[in-house]
Amino acid sequence: MNSTLKAILHAYLVLGFVMLSAGLALATDYKTLFKFSGIDGQTPDGAVIVDAAGNLFGTARSGGSHGGGVVFKLAPNPDGSWTESAIHEFAGPDGASLAAGLTFDSAGNLYGTTQQGGVYDLGTVFKIIHNSDGSWTHSVLFSFSGSDGGNVLAGVIFDAAGRLYGTTFAGGRFGRGTVYQLTAQPDGSWAERVLYSFRGMDGGGSDAGVVFDTQGNLFGTTKYGGTHEMGTVYRLTPQPDGTWRKTKLHNFKGVDGAYPVGGLILDAAGNLYGTTTSGGASGMGTVYKLWPQPEGGWKYTKLHSFNGGDGAYPWIDLIADARGSLYGTTVAGGAYGSGTVFKLISQPDGHWGLEQLHVFTNYDAPYTALMLDAAGNLYGETQFGGNGYGVVFQIAP
Repeated sequence: MNSTLKAILHAYLVLGFVMLSAGLALATDYKTLFKFSGIDGQTPDGAVIVDAAGNLFGTARSGGSHGGGVVFKLAPNPDGSWTESAIHEFAGPDGASLAAGLTFDSAGNLYGTTQQGGVYDLGTVFKIIHNSDGSWTHSVLFSFSGSDGGNVLAGVIFDAAGRLYGTTFAGGRFGRGTVYQLTAQPDGSWAERVLYSFRGMDGGGSDAGVVFDTQGNLFGTTKYGGTHEMGTVYRLTPQPDGTWRKTKLHNFKGVDGAYPVGGLILDAAGNLYGTTTSGGASGMGTVYKLWPQPEGGWKYTKLHSFNGGDGAYPWIDLIADARGSLYGTTVAGGAYGSGTVFKLISQPDGHWGLEQLHVFTNYDAPYTALMLDAAGNLYGETQFGGNGYGVVFQIAP
């Protein structure tokens, strides 16, 4: 994330404020599952994922034995406690500074990215194999060199053929970031292909990854660029000749939101939902919806503008439940200025009502997305709080 903007938000959090909004419901079933201590990881910075046995997996941006970050596992114990183990500790040549979460393949292997490290110190894509004896083996699939992208802040996703897709914040032909594809080769290596290099007016600086729709189109956001240099929403469409055509779906201009750090989610009807870190009615960020029109084009609407008391500066992707309610976090605001967990519920009149599920009290800063399990439990992380190195938390329904 942008260090200057983050420093401003940190200063804001330290100053704090108390702005209470009427009608906000608070959930009380909040539980800290694990507190990082530094040597086992520091500053978790990607949503956790869960396997079939109920184990949680995630990343810490820094910390570990070498200081380069950690991929960790949290295993539930019969007494309700959780045991943390480091699956891999990064040292630099194998990657450093993990700014995104992980992805499973069908065999239970993990895939992820690092912002720095690798051969050129511009980031990597890695794989961690789950061995039959329960151990894990790390390998670098690709090291970015600049012209093919650099400084990876987002994770990767698979297509049906087993190819990986992701974005880079910088690098590419114009230095404004890329959308890339990685394809496994017969010799075990992975070949990278740049699907698109951002130029600035069409977007630039992507913090978020991409999502597929049912037709194989890719959708994503850029934090900067566009007509007003406040970010964009875009679509990449595969062409018969193998190229990808980019379409800009929305240019943010401030009043409708600005600087979308978070990515997108798609519902079954093909509607897109996302957040902007600032902008909106109070300048503290928005939740928005984009949906395709019969005559072509996409319509944009704000679902919610944050005002401080109900949260401020949503930084990451939303998630949705089976009923279409949206969940997310803000890194500031709430009664103590330290961030919130929120739920947005669609109302019969077309409006969306916000419910606060948790208000953080100790400069916790929940910069990561949430995860919803089959039982309706929410899991998330804070970059600070606990021992000062971040925590993993659960909110029960």
